[in-house]
Amino acid sequence: MPVEDTVCQCCTKLKKKAILLDDFARITARLMDNIASGDEQALAGGVKERQKTIHRICAIDRELDILSSRPDFSIDRISEASRHAVGECLTRIKASLERLAGMDRECLALAGNRCDTLRSGVLKMRAGLQLARGYGRTSIRPPRFLDLKR
Repeated sequence: MPVEDTVCQCCTKLKKKAILLDDFARITARLMDNIASGDEQALAGGVKERQKTIHRICAIDRELDILSSRPDFSIDRISEASRHAVGECLTRIKASLERLAGMDRECLALAGNRCDTLRSGVLKMRAGLQLARGYGRTSIRPPRFLDLKR
């Protein structure tokens, strides 16, 4: 297989990866909205969808590794037009990844705030339960001391 055909296949795979990264960004934006609104069911579905997209991106990465590791593939033998096409795809992917990094940081911050809110709610409920138990009826039977002789 000529080098240009391999480069063409690589460009096709890189374009697919860029499209998947855009889908990933869309899913991440929905996850951020779900975290902010507190919709846990939609959040769980979004995480599953995001994981499927990650698996599809990893599959494309493996295919690209196979294509680039062929013995007839050499970067020195690629034409300038092909280098330009690959460079455009890589630039698009880099921009998507940089945008995703910012979105992930925002998601982590929102999730951390949500976790703190849930934790304080649970602690308030626990304190209320302990308070209610404190006003409960005392037991009728005296406590058993196991270390005393009978």
